[in-house]
Amino acid sequence: MRSHGIANFPDPDSNGLIPKLSAGSGIDTNSPTFQAAQTACYKYTPGATMTSPERNQREIDLLRFAQCMRSHGLPNFPDPTLNPAGLSGFAIAGSSGVDRNSPIFQAAGNACKNLMQGLPGPTGGNGG
Repeated sequence: MRSHGIANFPDPDSNGLIPKLSAGSGIDTNSPTFQAAQTACYKYTPGATMTSPERNQREIDLLRFAQCMRSHGLPNFPDPTLNPAGLSGFAIAGSSGVDRNSPIFQAAGNACKNLMQGLPGPTGGNGG
């Protein structure tokens, strides 16, 4: 992460886990630099598998969609859910403050829909 522009990214703890990045960490997880670094470094995540170029592009496209939604008035729009078996889309929990029925969500969705062609859509709860 540091070599990709996130100079103050924390070291892992004694269990090898990265601490949750809070608002006070000084790291903007919504920034294009962070998103690109996260995509580039995903392969180093414990349990991650090597990915095909198509899957890498899909991850980038999903991250761009999430960034677009955040830039259109939904700062809490989640990053895509990633798992070893593949991408499962966007898990939008009720506690996120993202209301899929709100006019802001609808407008953001319309503004960003060109980025979603062929990609999984936003889901509630557990993803899907």
